[in-house]
Amino acid sequence: MLFLTPLRLEVARVGLGSVGRAIAIDAGPTRRRRTPNEHLRNGLGALLHASSEIACRRTVRVSLVHVLRPAVRTELRYGVAELRRAGARSTQFGHKQRTLLAATATVSALAAVTVAVRARRTTPPDLDQPV
Repeated sequence: MLFLTPLRLEVARVGLGSVGRAIAIDAGPTRRRRTPNEHLRNGLGALLHASSEIACRRTVRVSLVHVLRPAVRTELRYGVAELRRAGARSTQFGHKQRTLLAATATVSALAAVTVAVRARRTTPPDLDQPV
């Protein structure tokens, strides 16, 4: 049974990362012109992929170590920049898209935190310590 907890965490991490890569159109910055919807997809995909590296870890300390990695920080910056570009280019429905963008970012952040909290709660106690 102790093997299932790390397995579930790894499956959740890989699944969240796969969803992020599937949503994104580009894995990194390009010179091509993008529509606001494509910027939104790239930003959400990058944030989901970066949150998969951060949230699905056994302890908060390990999650913080992964936040400090340069590749994860670069991807987080890219995701936020893409979300800014998605909101900045919309002129016709600016307020509605910014509200939708903020709601989507909030939901994805809450999902990452929820996965981390659930993983923390379902982690079995250390059996090596005497009671």
